Amino acid sequence: MSLLHARFLEPESLREQLRAVPHRVLEATFDTGTLGDEAAAALAATIFRAGEPGGVLDLEGASNWEQRFHLIASLALTDDALATQLLEGGWLDRRGVGAFAFGSLPLRVVARQVNKTSLRQAREAVQFGWESELLNVLESSAMRAERAPEEHVVLLRRGDLSSPQPSRTEALQISTLLKEVRAHGATDLTLTVGLPPTLHGAFGSKALGEALLTPDEVADLVSPVLPSSLLAARGPVVHSVASTELGRFRVTVTTERTFRAATFRALPSAIPTLDELGLSPLVQGPLLRLERGLLLLSGEPGNGRSTLYSALLQRFVADGRHVASLEEPLGLPLRPGPGAARQSILGMDADLSDFARATRLQPLDVVGFDLVDDAQALDLALDAAMDGRLAVCVFRAPNVTAAIHRAGVLDGKHHRRRLSEGLAAFIYQRLFPLDGKHVLEVDFHLPSMALRRHVRAHETPPPPIVFETDSVG
Repeated sequence: MSLLHARFLEPESLREQLRAVPHRVLEATFDTGTLGDEAAAALAATIFRAGEPGGVLDLEGASNWEQRFHLIASLALTDDALATQLLEGGWLDRRGVGAFAFGSLPLRVVARQVNKTSLRQAREAVQFGWESELLNVLESSAMRAERAPEEHVVLLRRGDLSSPQPSRTEALQISTLLKEVRAHGATDLTLTVGLPPTLHGAFGSKALGEALLTPDEVADLVSPVLPSSLLAARGPVVHSVASTELGRFRVTVTTERTFRAATFRALPSAIPTLDELGLSPLVQGPLLRLERGLLLLSGEPGNGRSTLYSALLQRFVADGRHVASLEEPLGLPLRPGPGAARQSILGMDADLSDFARATRLQPLDVVGFDLVDDAQALDLALDAAMDGRLAVCVFRAPNVTAAIHRAGVLDGKHHRRRLSEGLAAFIYQRLFPLDGKHVLEVDFHLPSMALRRHVRAHETPPPPIVFETDSVG
């Protein structure tokens, strides 16, 4: 016996995710009565696709575990009724039958109920390993509620399940391909009509089989992991998906020759440290001492900018700084630490004006922008830099000189004043293949007075000597 836990967005978002399942199952799932096995399985799979990776509370060998669960949860939540809802349902007003059962609580409710005193009392009553894990789930949910109060923590139990299982017709297709991505250490999986599924990485490109994909096959592969509203959109769509087994992927869906095509970008299973990325101490020292101004993190797409961005923000959180990030879509979730971490998804949690206003009203040390349109992100980042904060902006450019030139052009309406005064540091990075893997190469500079003068004087591009004066090797 096991309990699986995950987080998912509010019920309305869950219903949107469910629209991809067969209509008869959708009708049964919307019914607030008891669910059939097929509807319960669809709901379980959708919860784990829509939410973040969860974990397993292993109850093997634990006797009268339901009573123990109710006791520990009641102590932590300081409410018997909420403990029952977390175990048996009630908030969602639906339960599975047979092997399935659901319970859930909004994170805002968990945060309201869980405190240091209740956790201490609950931990004093702990007898089994799974009970400690249950308290960890509640504690982490309470900590996350500050930036995602409408998300739910979900507990699902089903016989001897050890991991959430989508239906076979869905899982055997897309999950098999994503397993190949991880097994080969690939960075991307592309699904294009007229070509076989193809892996890309430091090894080059590798086709998975010889059968060519049809338009229906591409749609069938993508539909289980994307909301129907995104699939129906005509233009390019960017989304992120997560699996407890395979980790996180960024999905980009485009239209090519009137057909839909998709690219799955493999993201690290956890945010790597700056040391694990291979960032030199000569770079880390001055980089981590920055307190205000614009940090321009440039490079070409696919060269690890988002990974370095997440690693840098995570380090700031670990150092006690208060961080807010606007991303499209969510890349790697920041872990709570001595500092605060707030992540917003563009178009879902906030638009640009909402995020800009929120950051001005909050006591923040660092404001970050990742995968947001370059012109809009740079404009907001420079505003934040001029307000005395450290603004980290992910920027597309083929080299250092082009990054400075392009940033100067985008700040033209302010006569490049904000860029010349606010620039604190800039990084250009790229990945190059070495012995079957990618190695990070970083070009890091602190702006010299000469560079600031050249930027303000509208000289394009700056001469190389400008970059050599105060750069760090």
